[in-house]
Amino acid sequence: MRRRAHVIQEEPKPGTPLHSYKIEIPVIESFGFETDLRTATVGQAMVLQIFSHWSVLPGDPLDKSIELRVLEPAGVPHLARELLVKTRRRKGLLEEVSVAKYFDSQEMMEHAK
Repeated sequence: MRRRAHVIQEEPKPGTPLHSYKIEIPVIESFGFETDLRTATVGQAMVLQIFSHWSVLPGDPLDKSIELRVLEPAGVPHLARELLVKTRRRKGLLEEVSVAKYFDSQEMMEHAK
């Protein structure tokens, strides 16, 4: 599986052949994770997902010069742009985001100073 997950803790359950893993996986990568895991383990694994924390992604989500390839994950400096584009595609929205439409012209002039 090719997801940006990190194993935080691994512990065997005493007296059983079971193991328990605690991992951190970005939410965008968790869609379809349970299906992939069950397929890879022939149905022998279970998943319990719990929200842990927020974190800031590296990169500029509005940088239009970043070229994203369809089947290749973006590099670390481009994660914010990749997340923005993937989310907007999944929701059926345009990829281009214009921040100007969220400000009045007077506010834009104040922020430009």
